[in-house]
Amino acid sequence: MKKFLATLLITCACGVLGACGNAADDEIFSAYRTIDLDVSVNQVTGEYINEKFYSEVPEEKIVIDASNVDIPVESSETDSYSNPYPGYLPEEVDKTGWTATQVLDLYWDQRDTIDFIDLSKYPVPDVTEFVHKLRNFTALTQVDMCDTGLTVQQMNAINEAFPDFDIIFNFRVSYWNLRTDRQAFSTYQGNVIVYKWTSDDAMNFRYCKDLYALDLGHNAIGSLDFLQFCPKLRILILADNYGIKDLSPIENCPKLQYVEVFMESFKDISVFAKCPDLLDLNVCYTQFTDLSPLYGLPHLERLWMVGCWKMPAEQKTELAEIFPELKLNVYHPGSTDWGWREHPRYYAMRNTFASDALNELFFEEPTTITNSTLPGYIDPASLVEEETEGEDTETVSEDSTSEDI
Repeated sequence: MKKFLATLLITCACGVLGACGNAADDEIFSAYRTIDLDVSVNQVTGEYINEKFYSEVPEEKIVIDASNVDIPVESSETDSYSNPYPGYLPEEVDKTGWTATQVLDLYWDQRDTIDFIDLSKYPVPDVTEFVHKLRNFTALTQVDMCDTGLTVQQMNAINEAFPDFDIIFNFRVSYWNLRTDRQAFSTYQGNVIVYKWTSDDAMNFRYCKDLYALDLGHNAIGSLDFLQFCPKLRILILADNYGIKDLSPIENCPKLQYVEVFMESFKDISVFAKCPDLLDLNVCYTQFTDLSPLYGLPHLERLWMVGCWKMPAEQKTELAEIFPELKLNVYHPGSTDWGWREHPRYYAMRNTFASDALNELFFEEPTTITNSTLPGYIDPASLVEEETEGEDTETVSEDSTSEDI
């Protein structure tokens, strides 16, 4: 009898929990019915929601809405909104279950003075109503709207409606959940390749207006058209994509100082003439035929070009004459051999990606580090002497492969 009663109690409990779970699911999906599963960065619980969770959701419970958002172009008259909690600071109020529009009411008395509002994780059930109210906050410079349940298309429309201040949101590419205020981003995940970014994926960087460092090395990038949205870049790593044939979009990044584009298919490096701040350039194992576009770079300190077999030999001599302190690698077979990764700016680059903040060595003005004081420095004049003795000094065959890891 006792065993029967225990079994009955467990069965009833499971039934109640199951009903509660279904009710919770219904509540979630009624509140977030415009989630675009392809591009949405909504995280209902504040944690990553995996694809297995999505696949178990009944299809009829989700409405995919990627249509344009109806946003008023001009501000209407000031409505009679008011702070529902006068006399309380916004942080003192329990806002559990609130929408972003309700949170704005808390700051209504400060609408002419407040410059930042954090609306992250508060849903926006009515975009038009939200935008109408937000227009009354005239002193804003930044609003955090990450994880509000809106699609990237909706967030972008809101962003365009307010060109005078920054609206931060997040977007998702495969396993990455990126905020639009990122200063540095790298797809590097140790030695494990979990996903190869494509050129279409990289177009999402149009939303990152303050990106200073970008590492898309060892991916499947072909087109660099996304660089038109990255004018502030100081660091760019595109090595080992094997599909990059045109570097011309780099002209949109005139402030570049550190560039790795080794093991690629391009044949023209003339675009680097438009990057006057360039300090470190690695173009090993590429097919360019003319080095002269680099002759006018006033700050160039390091140039790695091993395996560039189509480059005229006499240009090495010209390069040494123009840059007497240039650290030049044309013989050591690895793309990063001979100290490429033993320089202060290399460590500064790594620090930039680790901290998501531009290291001081890459600030506005190029920071010159005298190469002659670095370990392993070889006077380029010695390379000229070797060239005059004969071209037999290059013994690495064209079929050689580099170890660039």
